This record gives sequence, C-alpha cells and structure tokens, in this order.
Amino acid sequence: MEDGRPAEGCLVAFVRVPARVFALLVVVPLRFAWEAALVVLRPAGRVLAAAGRWADGAVRGLALLLYRRLLRPVGLAVARSCRRAVELLRGCLRAAGRALGWAWRTLVVAPARWFGRRVLRPFGVLLVAAARGFGAAVAWLAAVLLVRPARCLHRGVVVPVGRLLAELLRRLAAGAGAVGRVLVVVPLTWFGRYVLVPFGRLLLAVLLGVGTALEWSLQHLLAAPLRLLATRVLLPGVRALAAAIGAALALVAAATGLLGRGIVLFVRRVLVPGAGLLLRLLAAAVRAVAEVLELLLVPVAWCWRRLLRPVLRELGRAVVRAWRLGGRLWRYLVVRPCRWLRREVWWPARDEIRRVVREVRAALVG
Repeated sequence: MEDGRPAEGCLVAFVRVPARVFALLVVVPLRFAWEAALVVLRPAGRVLAAAGRWADGAVRGLALLLYRRLLRPVGLAVARSCRRAVELLRGCLRAAGRALGWAWRTLVVAPARWFGRRVLRPFGVLLVAAARGFGAAVAWLAAVLLVRPARCLHRGVVVPVGRLLAELLRRLAAGAGAVGRVLVVVPLTWFGRYVLVPFGRLLLAVLLGVGTALEWSLQHLLAAPLRLLATRVLLPGVRALAAAIGAALALVAAATGLLGRGIVLFVRRVLVPGAGLLLRLLAAAVRAVAEVLELLLVPVAWCWRRLLRPVLRELGRAVVRAWRLGGRLWRYLVVRPCRWLRREVWWPARDEIRRVVREVRAALVG
C-alpha cells in the first residue's frame, strides 16, 4: 500500500488502459455530439416556441375575428329580439292591465258606489237619527234623575253648611290674629324700639368716629408725603428722562432718514439700471444660445431619432445576441468538454502515470 491506496496488479492496469482509450475515442466524441445537438436543438426549440406564440396569436386573432364578425352580431341580434319581445310583452301587459282596470271600475267600483249611495247612506242616516233620539232620551232621564236632585241638594244642604263653616273659620282667624298681636307683635315692637334702635345709634357713632380718625391719618400721614414726593422728585425726573429719550429718538430718526434716502438714491440710480442692463444682456444671451441650440440640436435630434438610434439599437441587439450565442457555443463546445476531459481523462491518466513512475522507481531503487 502506497500513499494510502492499495496496490494494484497488472490485470487492473490491463483493464483500465483500454477503458481510458475507449472513453477517449468513443465517449468524448459522443459528448461533443451531445453538446452540439444541444447547441442546435435549443435554437430550434426557440423557433418552435416562437411558432407556438405566433400560432397562439393567430388563434387569438381568429377568435377575436370570430367574436367581432359572428358572435357579437348574433348576440346583438338576439338582444334586439329579446328587447322587442320584452316590449311586446310589456304592451300586452299594459293592455291587460287597462282591461282589468276597466273591468274593476265597471264590475266592482260602480256597483259598490251605487250600493253605498242607495243602501248604506239611507241606512246610515236612519241610524244617526235613531242615535240622536236615544241620546236625547238618555239626556232627559239624566236631567230628571240626577241633575235636579243634585241641584236641590246643593241649594238646601251644601250652601248653608259652607256658609256656616266660612263664618266659623273667619272668627277663628280673628281670634288667632288678636292672640298673635298681643303675644308676638307688641313684645317685638317694644324690643326694637327700646333696645335695638339705641344700640344701633351707638354703634353708628363709634364707626363714624373710627372712620374719621382713619381718614385724617391717611390724608396727613400718607397722602401728603406721597403727593410731595411725586411733585418734587418723580415728576421732574420723568420729564427729564422723557426729554432725553425724545432727543435720542429724534437723532435716530434723522440718521435713519438720511440713511434711507441714501439707500433709496443708490438703489434708484445704481442698482435698478445695472440690474435692468444685466437682465437684458442675460435675456439676449439666453435667446442667442437658444437659437444656436435650436439650429444645432434639431438636426442632431432628428438624425439621432430617425437614423442613429434605430441602427444602434438593432446593432446592439445583434451584438448582444451574437455575444450570447458565442458564449453558449464556447461553453457547450469548449468549456464543458475540456472540463470533462480534465475530470474523466487527464486526472486519472496523470494519477496512473505517477503511480507507474513510483512503481518503476521503487523497483529500480529496491
């Protein structure tokens, strides 16, 4: 065992070498043929797919044509026929409704009206007269049996008893008023006249004295010093401060007026004419540049839109397709076969040659 692999005999080498040769002479050409068939059949599949899409479009166009030329007119005709049938049925139903209305008015409403006018109305009048007579009889009986006895009872019993009760209550109220006057009003009047009035007068005199003392104190001890302070100190100070502030404001107003007039004069005499001239120059330059660009860009845009863009688009598409086709051909005809040769032929042959060299070297050295 060498290099971790079991030793192989001559029989294994005798079988492996013809297998490698067979793979090189048969399998590799078959693989190349398979890759070539893939390269050829895939565009054929795309062509068939395009043909299928074209057939799908043709079928859709045929179906659209069939719909527009056959099915839609037939459907419109059927809808028109159904509409006319519905209108005819509506007319029949209207005629039937009118006939039924005439029959209802003639066979039901007119007899009912005649029956009501000739039978029900006289019966109703008779019933109302009977009800009025019955009501008059009931009212007479109520007046005889209830109203007259009640009126007699009211005049003979209720009115005298009520007058007696009213006189009794009036006398009771007079007695109660006299008792209340003697027990309540007279003591309260005496108490207010001889107690509350002198006490109130005394309290008013005390309060007037206190108020007069407070008024004199406030007027001589607080108002006079404050008036003197305001007249001698605060008023002159405020006047001097107002005069200083007025002078400062007048100076600031004069300086601001001069500065404003200078700014207005500078803007009117310098900035406005300069800005107008600059705007006119810019407008002329913009118009000139626009005319030059219009003269240059319109033909260039037309050439690009009508000539260069379609040619470059088609050329780019052709280049992209050629590049993709070349990449696929290179991948299927060169890269994959070379990878397969390296993996299936070259690496095993290299390992076999190294193994044989090692064996020969071991035999010679040993």
